[in-house]
Amino acid sequence: MSKKWFSVERALSLLLIMPIMLTAVIPFFREKINLYKTPTTTLIRSYFKTFEYSQPKVLDLSDPFTTFDNQNKTLEINIRLIPDWLSYDLDIYRERNYGFDDESFAKFFMNQLKLNYVGRTERINEFNLKADHIIVHGYWGDELIVEVYYTKINDEYIVTEPYPNLKLIVENGEGFLLYQHDGSITKLKVYENKETNSYLEFNLHD
Repeated sequence: MSKKWFSVERALSLLLIMPIMLTAVIPFFREKINLYKTPTTTLIRSYFKTFEYSQPKVLDLSDPFTTFDNQNKTLEINIRLIPDWLSYDLDIYRERNYGFDDESFAKFFMNQLKLNYVGRTERINEFNLKADHIIVHGYWGDELIVEVYYTKINDEYIVTEPYPNLKLIVENGEGFLLYQHDGSITKLKVYENKETNSYLEFNLHD
């Protein structure tokens, strides 16, 4: 009788535990499996689209957007900043920070570049972990201005050598991006504020 009662008790216990498994354990393993899905263009685009709820659409996510080399486990992403939309962000900053100085504005601008060219991809490990390496090709409009290389280390994507070579300089209130193109340094004007006598330099990889 005691053995029979023990068996019934075990069965009831399993019935009580099953809903917990269905609501917690199974979704946990499903999420882990999803992390190692092949990072298709549709999948990676959906990740970047999640940021449009918190920031105006500053990225052009149209094709060609991504490629994935399954043999080398390398994901390449073309991140294109839309200059007009970023300028809109900068105008909002000007309105909200009346009396800003060149340095604070330049830092805000550089933070926007870091966020979109570097920061978004660093957090892709929360969404997908299939790639061992990621290469970001960063564009300002149609102009390729920077490349960022990542390696997966302990399930995190870490920026590795060669480090991104992109610099912002400010001369008399005007902001310029300096980058290498075909072996030479290119200087691209990206914004203009009131004229001052300042000179500032900021590197993307600082």
